[in-house]
Amino acid sequence: MEVRFLRSPLDTMRFATLTLIALASVAVATPAPQAGFPPVEDVLILDFSTRHQPDGAVDSVGLHITAHDADNLYCGLTGEVLLGEKYACGSSKYSFALVKGVYDTWGVRIYHRWGVASGASGYRDVPTYCHAGPLGSTVCTSQGPVSLYIDAVPKDW
Repeated sequence: MEVRFLRSPLDTMRFATLTLIALASVAVATPAPQAGFPPVEDVLILDFSTRHQPDGAVDSVGLHITAHDADNLYCGLTGEVLLGEKYACGSSKYSFALVKGVYDTWGVRIYHRWGVASGASGYRDVPTYCHAGPLGSTVCTSQGPVSLYIDAVPKDW
């Protein structure tokens, strides 16, 4: 007994038409890439300063950033600053971490949160001039503005 799915040329044409309509509706329903998603974000760091003790403990860090969603935004902390720990820049979507520099005394990582649990970050050593500060501390300040790039590769945090 022979079973034929498409019995006539008209059935074949209907099947082909319905298949094309189904494929076209899938293509239309596919989400488009986000418009305005910055491929690379340039961040300008201004007024960077730190104060640390002879044992290496950092008492304070402060800097201003100008970026895609920030205009001279202050980021800072006074008190015990833990290297590598992420600290919020006010109520913005930016945060920062102070780290030991690769070539300079200090480096900074700037984070930009794009969604609930995703974002991107960029790192840069900050060239500083360090001198004696109050009560045996050392104060380091940037010698001018520095820039870094936040890449567009999303990172899950």
